[in-house]
Amino acid sequence: MNNTFLNTVYSYYYYYLLFIYLLPSFQKHRKMFDMITTIDERALTIRTDNPVSSRNVLSLKKKKKKKKKKKKKKKKKKKKKKKKKKKKKKKKKKTAEVSGCVVRLHV
Repeated sequence: MNNTFLNTVYSYYYYYLLFIYLLPSFQKHRKMFDMITTIDERALTIRTDNPVSSRNVLSLKKKKKKKKKKKKKKKKKKKKKKKKKKKKKKKKKKTAEVSGCVVRLHV
């Protein structure tokens, strides 16, 4: 096989791979280009219809969709739990019997 023939095959293959690799970016550019041309066409029609209101061109931007107001949910009031009062235990007085008479111990 000729060396030149191989070179041409390799070069075609290289360009083929490049084309496949760059195809998505081309598509993005095409979409952007289409959007720009449609905006220009709309602007031209508005200008021809109303030559005075050339400001309408600025309003060609996509209109923002009105957001639906979310209904505020009413917060349920939490019932406060009544705290149970702890009953204090009565301390038993410590007593001791010493030879027949009761004596309190101070502890």
